[in-house]
Amino acid sequence: MATTLTLLHIHEQGITVAHIGDSRVYQVRKGQILHKTTDHSLVNDLLKNEIITPEEAINHPQKNVIVRALQAERKVKAEVILLTDLQVGDYFLLCTDGVLEHLDETTLCTILAKEYSREEKMEAIKNYGKDINKDNFSAYLVCIANIIAEEVPKEIITEEVPKEIITEEVPKEDRVFDKLKKWWNT
Repeated sequence: MATTLTLLHIHEQGITVAHIGDSRVYQVRKGQILHKTTDHSLVNDLLKNEIITPEEAINHPQKNVIVRALQAERKVKAEVILLTDLQVGDYFLLCTDGVLEHLDETTLCTILAKEYSREEKMEAIKNYGKDINKDNFSAYLVCIANIIAEEVPKEIITEEVPKEIITEEVPKEDRVFDKLKKWWNT
């Protein structure tokens, strides 16, 4: 059994984004995508290696095959990035791939640029696939409402978190999945 992961950690230095699999994180400002995660999927690998075209990727028979997933049995690396270009009004959308089945990026940007409340924007996103979607369909929308400006030392600002931080294995006795299995079997 495996799952995808999207993570958004807001802190003094900026926002750390981590992801595994084909769920996504978008940063959108004034109707423009500033950052988006890339899927850890077979089709995305085929696209990157120019084996298929973007048009072929849309309806590819293996478009739901992911090549990286969070699992209790295997160690996996999350893709991690620190974002420091933040402004009040920026939106971060964390979503499963099912949300994007019927909602393209142009429509997403249009919705987030409108003068709607955060709740109305989420409702508009939800309406794009709730009755016709075949895949899991969940999303969370975060709006940056306030930024406390502090001078951040230049050595802290980095594009990537050091690899040794994300490769540390969690001891087996501390893994949530293993604890659940142990509890379930008692």
